[in-house]
Amino acid sequence: MCSPLEIIRNNKLITQKVAKTLSNKRFKHTIQVSILAGELAVAYHYNPHKAVQAALLHDYAREITDDVLLFLAKKSGWPINLVERNQPMLLHGPVGAYLVNQELGIKDDEILEAITYHTTGHPKMSLLASILYVADMVEPSRIYPGVEVLRKLAFQDLNLSLLACLDHNIRYLLKRGVLIHPLSIQTRNDLILNKNKKGEV
Repeated sequence: MCSPLEIIRNNKLITQKVAKTLSNKRFKHTIQVSILAGELAVAYHYNPHKAVQAALLHDYAREITDDVLLFLAKKSGWPINLVERNQPMLLHGPVGAYLVNQELGIKDDEILEAITYHTTGHPKMSLLASILYVADMVEPSRIYPGVEVLRKLAFQDLNLSLLACLDHNIRYLLKRGVLIHPLSIQTRNDLILNKNKKGEV
């Protein structure tokens, strides 16, 4: 089985394109997310090649300006909501999925979904989308209070890790006094309801 680093090297064209699209700092973050996503994929019996590819592309639109994000979201047919209109950075997931489909020919629905929802979450996230969300939150260069606990949990229970990451992110947004995307709340609620059904709460 190939290691995540080997898979990254095997995706040379994508890696080169991403490197040209992002700043050095964000590209290094992307590589770290890709390695961790590959490791999590193996831990949860998912295809590491798809996990690494999704992670390599997850921030493809992250450094596009707000005006262009809004323009491309509208062009793609994405239904822009009030939160996204006021905080266009939240559109870099769906816009990124649109661009990698249009510019790089990525057709895999799971990969496109994972890119789309890697920032906001989604109540019906696939295993790949969950892996990417968590990997993005806890990759090794992330430094914030509680990250070590989240990193450990990531390899113990993916759903609990996803819930903990959402909780952390929502608390952070509340402290900043900014809008919270409704999908993040819906995803958290869905995870808690599922835990209740299983008797985990």
